[in-house]
Amino acid sequence: MGGRQVGVNLLALWRAHGVDTAMRTAWAAGVVLGGVSAGSLCCHAGGTTDSYGPELMPMTAGLHLLESSNCPHYDSEPGAARHTSRSSPHGGPGWLGER
Repeated sequence: MGGRQVGVNLLALWRAHGVDTAMRTAWAAGVVLGGVSAGSLCCHAGGTTDSYGPELMPMTAGLHLLESSNCPHYDSEPGAARHTSRSSPHGGPGWLGER
C-alpha cells in the first residue's frame, strides 16, 4: 500500500469498491499485508496523518485488522510523538509509537 492521502482517498475508495472486504479475507487467510508511510495506517485502527492538510490529525477510519495505532515518521516528524499520545482514541498503552 502506498502512502499519502490514505485517510481521505484510499480507504474511501477501498470501501466503495469492496477492496476492504477482500483485504480482510486475505488477512484472515494469513496473507501478509504491508504499507509504506501513510499506507501503513490502513491495516491499523488508526493513527496520525497529514492526509487532511498540513497539520497532523487523528485518523480512526482504518481497517482495524490491527487494533492499535500507527504513527508513520514517529521519530522524524516534528510533533508526531506528542500528537500521537494526545490523540490516541484508546488513550493508553498498546498504541504504537507511545513510549
